[in-house]
Order: sequence, then C-alpha cells, then structure tokens
Amino acid sequence: GAAVRTGILAAHYQSAPPRPMLRFHDVGDQSDAIGPALQRAAAEGADLVIGPLRRDQVAELADGAAPTLPVLALNAIPAPDRNGLASGFGVLPEHSARSAARHARAGSQRLVAALTPADGRGERVLQAFEAELARVDAQLPGQPGLVIVEKRYQPEEADHSVAIRQLLALSDSDTRYRRLREVLDLAPEHRVRRRQDIQAIFMEAYTGQGRLLQPQLKFHQGGD
Repeated sequence: GAAVRTGILAAHYQSAPPRPMLRFHDVGDQSDAIGPALQRAAAEGADLVIGPLRRDQVAELADGAAPTLPVLALNAIPAPDRNGLASGFGVLPEHSARSAARHARAGSQRLVAALTPADGRGERVLQAFEAELARVDAQLPGQPGLVIVEKRYQPEEADHSVAIRQLLALSDSDTRYRRLREVLDLAPEHRVRRRQDIQAIFMEAYTGQGRLLQPQLKFHQGGD
C-alpha cells in the first residue's frame, strides 16, 4: 500500500497543473472497511476512488453494495462482478505463471524444475504453469514441455537450502560420493554436481521471498 501511495503522489506532482485534490483513506486489512471508506470519500466530494489493493477487498467491493462513485480497483476484478466496477488492473500469479511457461517454450527450454510455496497459491500457480505448457505444446511439433521435478518451500522460513538441494538433486550427489568412499575405502576429490537435465527453473515467490531464494539458488548451482 505504501508503494502505491508513493507512486500516486510522484505522478501527481509530476503532472501539469491544475491537479486534482488527493485524499488517502487507510482501510487496513479488513474487507468490511471498504464500505465506510467509500462513504467518506463520497461525503468529501470525490469524483473517483482508486483502490482497494487487496484481492479480497476488491472481491468484497464487487459483491457488496454498489458503490456510488467510479472505482479503479488495484487488483483483478473477480467474476461475477455484480456491481460493474469501472475498471481494475492487476497481474494475478496465475497470469505470470502462464507467461513464464510461454517464455520457456519460446526459448526451447522443455525440461523444467519448479520451486513453489507450500500453500494454496503455490498449488494454483503450478497448475497454471503446467496447463499453459500443455496448451502451448498442443500447437508445437516435437517433444512436450514437462515439469520433471517440483519442490515446495515454506514461505515463512528464510533458509530454503533443503528444498533447493532436493530440487537440484544435490543430496543424491552427496549420497553417491559417500557410497563410493565406502567401496574404495578412500576419500577421493569430490565436487557436488546438480542434476544436468534441468533446462529452466520456474520459481514462484513473493517479493521478499524472491530476494532470499535467488541467491540461495545461485549458491546451490541453480543460477545458470
């Protein structure tokens, strides 16, 4: 929310006068705060409402009492939209997943490893990615795109090394080395190698988690 407010103010002061008057109402995380906020905006003489941002709040607005003002929702408007909201925009995670699938196939990256959060969002995004791979493959000759390995990480945690090592089969490399050392009764030089059939990694994460996952993937040989 703070980033949206900053962006609106920046665009406002960069535009040529006369500029419209801006008023901001904090509705927090509660969907039932939308109605009172709209009433305050109408009482203050607003001509347009920008927001809300949260998806559940937009859904409440679309399904509740019809707003008396035009509304530019800052997230995708769900169906059905009983109130015919003026407009809305937002990139759903599923949309990004479909775009990633098309990008992978356009680059001839057929074998994909997927790293997604262990929650409902991660499940929906992975389903959207795989469905788009199948849709694109139906239009292309040759072998289909496949998610050959998929691991889930806990989004509330900071260390994702276990999930990443399992995704890239680094643990298997360690296991092979230990067995070889036992058979030979020696300690040969060992360099951990990730599985070599992965052509692309599809990762779904919120911004904060993405900042944590990217360097961890690179550290574990998943950055190339």
